[in-house]
Amino acid sequence: MCVVAYNCACSSSFDNFVSKRCVLLGASPVKDFNFIKKILSKNDFLICVDGGLNLCKKLHLKIDLFVGDMDSKKSPLPKINTLILNKEKNETDTMVAARQGLLKGFNDFLILGGTGARLDHLYANLCTLKFLTKNKVRASLLDEHNEILILPKGSKISIKKTTKYFSIFPFGCNFCQLSGHGFKYKLNGTKIFSHATNGISNEILDKQAKLFVENGTALIFSSNDSQGG
Repeated sequence: MCVVAYNCACSSSFDNFVSKRCVLLGASPVKDFNFIKKILSKNDFLICVDGGLNLCKKLHLKIDLFVGDMDSKKSPLPKINTLILNKEKNETDTMVAARQGLLKGFNDFLILGGTGARLDHLYANLCTLKFLTKNKVRASLLDEHNEILILPKGSKISIKKTTKYFSIFPFGCNFCQLSGHGFKYKLNGTKIFSHATNGISNEILDKQAKLFVENGTALIFSSNDSQGG
């Protein structure tokens, strides 16, 4: 299974990992509280990232660690384990939280509350996904409509037909090259370049599709929102 099995249940080279999951909960607004409740498990290690504290309090979530510079936190800080950061620094609170998760030995990460109105923060969270992947752990970013993965060369995944659209882009490279079956638009050593959009809005035809990253690093979006551009 992938880090999450809600939009596209994925199986990859990380399947041999057995661990407690580390969840990073950020400050981006969440409209569907049930969405969060369904995803979280009592066994998760929850790192509350700065303004994510507001959501944690609304949902009465048990926080294992608070990480932040307090710049977006509106609620008083409860008596919990904390790592208070300087406001002036050269990385995001979420990246620091990811480093803390790695230091604690986790190899399964989920980022929630990471796709808000600021696109620069979203991109920074994608960079955090890439950082986690480079450290050979499993990681994804999830919201009510999308699951996002970053897959390095050599990754193999299977995707169940529970997601409407499946889009692929290169990340941090000029192109990525993929093969797979079970998709509406065939992938047979297909190259997707950073200056092109031919990886957008593929669809899964079979009960389960398979994908292999032959070259480059692939940024994967599994989406159920029908709106597009």
